Amino acid sequence: MINCDQCLAQLDAYFDGALDPVQQFRIERHGRSCPTCGRAGRAKFKEKLRERGPFEVYVATARTTAFGARRARPSTTVRRP
Repeated sequence: MINCDQCLAQLDAYFDGALDPVQQFRIERHGRSCPTCGRAGRAKFKEKLRERGPFEVYVATARTTAFGARRARPSTTVRRP
């Protein structure tokens, strides 16, 4: 288990995909259970989106769900002509 300081220090590497799977899992688990780190993870996600633009949105979106952000769901509404 990692603590808040370790989690916050590794958020950049997490969103850049630079961590091994074990470290990714530890950060995700901590981000789900800690409100402070969860908020920090969502803020870092938004920052990374501004830096990278829409090209890497999918990758970043897949990661942010670990921090409790909601992934957009496709509309199920059928429009009739």
